[in-house]
Formats: sequence, structure tokens, C-alpha cells
Amino acid sequence: MEKVRGKRIKICLGLGIVLLSFCIWFFPSNVVELIARHRHVLLGRYSVERFSLFFFLTPILWLAAYALWASIKLSSKQVAFRVVALVFSVILATLATHILGQLTRKPRYVEKEVKFRKDWPGGDQIHDVVRHRPPNRLYRVRYADVPPAARSYPDAPQGYPAVDLTLTVDARGYRNLTSFEQYDIVTVGDSFTEGSRVSDDEPWPVLLGKKLNRNVYNLGISGGRPDYYLNVFRAFGLDLKPKIAIFMIYEGNDFKGIRLKKGSTSPEQPLGKRIEKAIKYSPVVMGFKTAFIKYLGPINAHGPVPGVEILSWMPVEVPSGPDAKYYAFRPKRLTRLYWTECEFRQSVGWTSAAKVFKMIKDICDREGIRLVFAYAPSKPHVVMPLVKENISPEHLHAFASFKKRGLPPPEEFKNKLYDRLGTQEKVLREFCQNQDIEFVSTTAALQKMAAGGRQVYYTYDQHWTPLGHITIADELFRYFTAEKDSLSKGFDRE
Repeated sequence: MEKVRGKRIKICLGLGIVLLSFCIWFFPSNVVELIARHRHVLLGRYSVERFSLFFFLTPILWLAAYALWASIKLSSKQVAFRVVALVFSVILATLATHILGQLTRKPRYVEKEVKFRKDWPGGDQIHDVVRHRPPNRLYRVRYADVPPAARSYPDAPQGYPAVDLTLTVDARGYRNLTSFEQYDIVTVGDSFTEGSRVSDDEPWPVLLGKKLNRNVYNLGISGGRPDYYLNVFRAFGLDLKPKIAIFMIYEGNDFKGIRLKKGSTSPEQPLGKRIEKAIKYSPVVMGFKTAFIKYLGPINAHGPVPGVEILSWMPVEVPSGPDAKYYAFRPKRLTRLYWTECEFRQSVGWTSAAKVFKMIKDICDREGIRLVFAYAPSKPHVVMPLVKENISPEHLHAFASFKKRGLPPPEEFKNKLYDRLGTQEKVLREFCQNQDIEFVSTTAALQKMAAGGRQVYYTYDQHWTPLGHITIADELFRYFTAEKDSLSKGFDRE
């Protein structure tokens, strides 16, 4: 009797587990939030993360149900052996695929450790990491300015026309068409300096060099941040004997915050973060993710989305009317501007960046290099003041709430947001004044062009269009030639 009862319990438990494996699929993700954050939507209802969880959890639940049902006829040892054998086979196959993927994958970037003396000419050695592309490469790509996910804004407008790009990487691993022993000017920064989404002859360092009739070497690299700027400048920039160093500071990423190791400019890498990063970028995980997006992303991509009306103002239209250009951005780009001056000055993002900026200043002073900081504003910093009257406080509040919780009521939030848009730029400007660093803002120039119906940022990408780079080069050219002797400063060693 007890055996029959135990058998029924196992059958019922197994059926319950199978039923659970189907029930979990009835819990969709917040599709409106995914659209706002430019995240991929699978089957028209799931985030990649949730779908992946359900996709792998379902066979695990089925395996658990099988183990229960199999134990009715088989011994516990037999069931355990079959389950362990299956799990071991899956792990072994996954590990083999991971290793094969790592061996055959071509890295987009190279990070290597370099050594410097702490205080020239003597002092302890410190270890830093520099980042560059694989050297001596030529890439030809076609970039289409379209929504990053198949399921996007309702009636999403057409973006910037598709462009064919050439990206040439020199022997040092940076984007330059020339190779000299010395350069008049060295530029340092992230993708906004390297020239993401524009061709070899279009990044602002190239344009500025032509305007000034000076040799310019571009040390910009996508994914850069202040500690990388310092490291690459020491590793490569100083050897080029520049008279002027232009560091472009992008407010969208450069103040995110890194905790530096004691006695070094390299960031701390907690073990948990390293494991998370290794899993996230594993060839196996990336392979599944790519397949899911490719084959499941287009399914039901144009179905109705309840509540999507809160995104009716996105992409923003600048200016209104037939000459309008469109600009989309994620909630995080907006909330990163929502700092009070006091909060920002005390943040890890600012304090860690300021520490690096002071080190850059010290090096330039020691080497007799003229230092200029150029400020690159994020897309919402430029366009939001131009559409203030066209966005309802409720929609703006709902949009920002996808990234930041605990916001004040809509009307109050909107007023505070607009008051704080320029906080980071103001703090950096004052820092440069106190440190005797030259500072050039490009915000007003970009805003003026956008207000006139000229597209300076791509619609669905955060980077500048070719016109955006022209605007930056023009603004820097005006700065260096505003006074008769301005450009000659720094070139008196010739």
C-alpha cells in the first residue's frame, strides 16, 4: 500500500514539475521597458535574459520529473548514474565548445600590461593596462542607423542614411593613416575621439589636423575611460613628443566610476565581477544569445504593446516640422545627468576621474606639453533643452523610472532634471580652472547645429555623425585660432 502511495506521489510531483515548466512561460518581461532601454525582445514578450533562463530551466525541470518517474522502476543508484552521466556530458560538451570558441575567436581589442616608474626618473614600478585594436588591420563595414532591436518604438522614424566605412589600424593598434616618429598634437579619448561610425578621413582629430596644418596622432579607443587615457598617453603619447595633448572627456561614460588599486591607475577587479564577465562573454553564451536574437527577435516584433504610449515622444524631434531630425537614447543616458553638484562632486565617478586628471596634468607639466580638455556632451544633454516644451512630465518621469527608482513627482522631476543637465560639465570646467587646464566645451556648438536641423548625432546610436565631427573640429579650430598667439602656445619648442 505504501509503495502504491509513494508511486502516486512521485507521479503527481513529476506532473507538477512538468506543469511548472510550462507555467513559467506565462510571465513575460516588461516590453515597454525593454524598448525604452534598447534591449532585444524575443517572441515579442521576453527579454534575452528571461528567455534564456526559461529556455535552460525547462529541460532541467523535465530532467527532475524524469528522475522522479524513473525512480519508480529503477533503483536510486541507477537514476543517479543516468542523471549524472547526462549532466557530465552536457558540461563536457559546453567546456569543449567554450575552449574551441576561445581559440578561434579574433579579439576586437587587445589589453596588455605595461610597467612605468612611479616618479621619473626613479621610484617604484607600477603596472597599468593599455587598450588598443589588433595592429595593422583594415576594416570595411556598412553601418545602418536603425533601431538596435527588431521590436522598437511604434512607427520608428528612419535614421541617418546608411554609410560605408573604412577603419585603418596602424602598427601601434590605433586609428591613424600616417606613421611618423613625432607628432605636433596627440588626441586621447574613447570612441568619440577614435571616430566610431565614421570613416578614416572623418574623425575630428583628422579634420583638426588639416585645419591647423599640423600632424595629429589619434590615441582614441572605443571603450576607453580616464585610467586608459592616462595609461595610453604614458605608453605611446609621450614617445611621440607632442607639443599639445587634447583629452576628450565624454560625460556619458567617463564619470561612471572606477575604484582604483592603491598605487596604480588600474581599476580593481573583484573576483565576482571577473567571473560574471567571463560567463557573459563566453563563446557559448554569446552563441546562444546571437541565435536567439537572430531567429526569435523578429517573431511578433510588430505586435501591439500595452502602455507604449509613454514612449510617444521618443525619438525626440529636433526641430519640429518637415526639416526634423530624430534622436533616440536610453533612460540611463538621461539619468546619468540627474546629479546635484554636491552629489556629483562626492561620487566615486568624479573623485576617481579627478585623480587621474591630476596625474595627466602633472605629466604634461613635467614634459612641457600643453594640455587641453575638450568636453563631449551626451546626446540628451544636447537635444533635451531643444524639446523641453514638447515632453510631458509624466512621460519623462515614466521613461527615467525604467533606470532610476525613487524619483520625485513628474513635474518636480522635470524641473530638477533640466536644472541639472549641465552639472557634470560645470564641475569639470571649474576643476580645469583650478588646475590651470585649458577647457573647451563643444555643447553649445552641437546644440546650435541640432537646433538648425543639422543632424550631429545618429538617430539610434550615441555617436556623432560626420557633421558632428566637423562641428567638433570647427569648435577646436576656433579655440586654437581665436587669439593671434593661441596656437603658437605649446609650439615654442620648435
